[in-house]
Amino acid sequence: MLFRNLIIYTFSQPFELDDEQLHQALEAHRFQPCSSQEQERLGWVSPMQNDPQVFNLQSQGFYLLKAKRQEKLLPSQVVNENLQEKLEKIEDEQGRRPTRKERQDLKDQVILELLPRAFSRHQHFFVCIAPSQGWLAVDTASYAKAEPLLNLLREGLGSLPVIPPRVKQAPQAVMTTWLNDFSTLPGDVTVGDECELRDPQEDGGIIRVRRQALDSEEIQTHLDAGKQTTRLSLHWQDSLSFTLCDDLSLKRLQASERLQDELDNTQTDSMDQELDALFTLSALELNRLIPVMIDWFGGKE
Repeated sequence: MLFRNLIIYTFSQPFELDDEQLHQALEAHRFQPCSSQEQERLGWVSPMQNDPQVFNLQSQGFYLLKAKRQEKLLPSQVVNENLQEKLEKIEDEQGRRPTRKERQDLKDQVILELLPRAFSRHQHFFVCIAPSQGWLAVDTASYAKAEPLLNLLREGLGSLPVIPPRVKQAPQAVMTTWLNDFSTLPGDVTVGDECELRDPQEDGGIIRVRRQALDSEEIQTHLDAGKQTTRLSLHWQDSLSFTLCDDLSLKRLQASERLQDELDNTQTDSMDQELDALFTLSALELNRLIPVMIDWFGGKE
């Protein structure tokens, strides 16, 4: 699969994506490296290796975007050591402790002085848009990391009416029922060997299980004690494996051997063609999974 983790959104109203408008929106916010005084930059880059001026890949009604984030790394210990030197100098020269505002101003000054010498970390993120099918997915592990990408896209397009999926039945309750009784699982789903169980009480305990049979007495004991299932590894049809979270995000998404063999047998002549084939397969499988997954929890609210 092209995507490793997915944060999924659904369109809250019909949304048509104009190709030229999309290109202009992405180009207007193309990635530019941080200046000497900037700590972070986020922008769009081409998903393709040989055509850097094309900012999205289209296939069968799906759009693939790629963002790049640069972050300057400043270890807190280095910042604090430099800050302490400045604070001590003020105390020695003026015979007083700097005020809280002065300390914050000095810290900002230290960061600006260190930024030109800081190392940079670069990260890339894929975004898949399916406007006709009514969903959008970001290849990242949390909503907190996905939101800056949506905001960047929204700035360029002017509007992006997406919301996290809203379902009629609480995912925690449904997944707990599945784990209590495997016969209640949807017909095309089998359970893997990982789960996370949480006590619903505030500050309650958390149990994380890996590489263990989930129909064991140990798991049942935790369920009988009232713990709820917040993460559960699943195999869906002969297609995908993933960990489903109670916010309907997907972690550790993997293609089945059948899909991987299908991809390996696809003839491609370049890295870009290989990406196109991988994206097409990934998007089509997700387009089958997402509406089915929402139906597992009673459909859209």
